[in-house]
Amino acid sequence: MAHDFSSDQVRESSFVAGRGHSPGKTVRFLQCVAYLLTAIVLGYFSLTSMMWSIWGAPILPNHHLALLGTLGLLITSVTSLFSLVGGRSFAVISLAALGSLWAPAVMSLVPQHNVIVGPLGFGLVAVYFAAVAFTLLYPVRWKWSVPVLLLVLGGAVTPVVATGINRIQRGEYAWPSFAFFRWSVGGDALQVEYDPDQWIDSDTQALLEHSGIRGRLHWTGSSGLRSATHRIILLARSQPPTSYPLYHPLVGTLIYAFDGSRWRKIPSGARTYPTYATIEPEGSNTILSEDIGVGRQGTTAFMWQDSDGLSN
Repeated sequence: MAHDFSSDQVRESSFVAGRGHSPGKTVRFLQCVAYLLTAIVLGYFSLTSMMWSIWGAPILPNHHLALLGTLGLLITSVTSLFSLVGGRSFAVISLAALGSLWAPAVMSLVPQHNVIVGPLGFGLVAVYFAAVAFTLLYPVRWKWSVPVLLLVLGGAVTPVVATGINRIQRGEYAWPSFAFFRWSVGGDALQVEYDPDQWIDSDTQALLEHSGIRGRLHWTGSSGLRSATHRIILLARSQPPTSYPLYHPLVGTLIYAFDGSRWRKIPSGARTYPTYATIEPEGSNTILSEDIGVGRQGTTAFMWQDSDGLSN
């Protein structure tokens, strides 16, 4: 059913007439300023987001829609000085175009591992939704303003909640730290030769011994803090010939051991998240590759001198 804007125009005209000529000019001035500032702020940062294409980020159709919405708000700010309903009606169309970029932006505010969203990000999203609320409710609310506003806010909250749940299920907030140990054969017992941060505590050593791990372990590096609740310990006798996924542990410490021919997971039945890092050969080195939200990060786990040892 089409919305009857004529009834809204009567209500707004009555609003102005009931308060005298001067308040009417004030209302129009406030609309003009609000739409102008929104256009400047969101337009600038919409254009800035397109500039990321210099570093390889794609320019999407909603970037162009957002710029058209910015132009529309600039026109709206002028129109509002002459027509309350005309300005608000044009603002709705302009904000819908801007919303193609800024409404989905709420998902970028959901926390990620190793990604910090500054106050500016929250502020820009708040500016957009404040402009929507201002348009629908000021100077008087339209007949369907409240349901539409609730629909817009609900449409923003729903993907935020869904994104948060998905990240919890994938272990985004249980990111493990990593420790790397050279595993040398020799002897009938397990000996930890060098472990300055004590990644292998008594419980972990007992688990390794119970799983049949023998020989000598020498720490070669780590990624993350020893105090992390979730940890992955990687043992390797030689350079793994191909990449291998290291799924993140659901709880506690998980050990991956490469004996020169195959991988073992200790404990073998440990539950894991679907998220994983990758251990992969890169020349004479072995690299731990992790997805950190804004790209992949590589950390040198081992530097191999030859097939039997390390260069350091």
